[in-house]
Amino acid sequence: MSKTIKNLTALAVVINDTGITIPASGQYVIPEFDYLLWAQSSDFIVEVDADKLIVNNGLFDLTKEETIYFIKYPDFATSQIFLNNTYRSNGFTSRLTQMAIEEGRSKAGTIPAISFSGNPKTAIVVFVNAYADNNYAVAIDGDDKRSWSVDGRTASGFTLNANANKPLTGNVYWTTTHNFG
Repeated sequence: MSKTIKNLTALAVVINDTGITIPASGQYVIPEFDYLLWAQSSDFIVEVDADKLIVNNGLFDLTKEETIYFIKYPDFATSQIFLNNTYRSNGFTSRLTQMAIEEGRSKAGTIPAISFSGNPKTAIVVFVNAYADNNYAVAIDGDDKRSWSVDGRTASGFTLNANANKPLTGNVYWTTTHNFG
């Protein structure tokens, strides 16, 4: 998913709370590791509201409203952009376009040891925002060294199996990356 900020003015625009200056009539691609920084930027919203900045999502320039939602709430913005829009003039159906925008999107979280139950110990992970399908990879790193496996993968989550009956004592960290193709 690409997030390119475009400066619509002939002057550089300084976004103080991110520490970034968008060059005059230039662009800035937000690195993925800075998405949360930009989602919390009130200075960015002020400049968008002043018609100085917009965002391109990798396919087209967004409106002012779409820009704000795309930066602050990327999953919600995607839904809004394609809501009731079954065909776009660029030849993509909304579903395929949405998938292109979400390509490579990842999720991550922490499972506290106390969340594991049963024998063998398992925990259920439920995503706040589901993927379009269950075609994603899962990486696991736990404080307790186990031979982890993923069971019951769905678009909305998965079950993590510790493959051992011994209770866990530390957190388990997971990351998912959606695959297309």
